[in-house]
Amino acid sequence: MAKTNKRDLTRDQVAKILEDFLEGTGGDWEGFTDGGMLSDSFLEEIRMRSMELPREFPPTTRHEYSNAEGRQVLRNYVLELRRSPGLKSL
Repeated sequence: MAKTNKRDLTRDQVAKILEDFLEGTGGDWEGFTDGGMLSDSFLEEIRMRSMELPREFPPTTRHEYSNAEGRQVLRNYVLELRRSPGLKSL
């Protein structure tokens, strides 16, 4: 059985990536969404959901990633991640 290399990111790092994406200030959005699985299962869940937002909440203009509801999902994740940055989910 092949070993899967998973990336280690903290909750704070993921919150920063999401914030940067929402604010349009750069960051590593593509590295986050396309960079492979994360070792923290909760953060991996966020990564996977983030990739699906354009399908779940289609953009209303061609320059958007998703509509306002999709962006709110990301904002809610940031709030949740900032509440307990040092904790890893089980």
